[in-house]
Amino acid sequence: MKRTFVTLSLLLLVAASALATRASELVCEKTGTVVDSCCCVVQDGKMICTLTGEVVDSCCCTAD
Repeated sequence: MKRTFVTLSLLLLVAASALATRASELVCEKTGTVVDSCCCVVQDGKMICTLTGEVVDSCCCTAD
């Protein structure tokens, strides 16, 4: 549970940092779609891309 909380916190921090720059867009690596917030969530201890439903090893959103 603690690991999940830490992972989620880091994801939110990365997403907030990317949005704060405003010069870059947050893009889902799986679909190429520009998203408003991170497209990954933690469910049952697994990280899942909300746009595809795939289980991913790390956050599937990056700032471009």
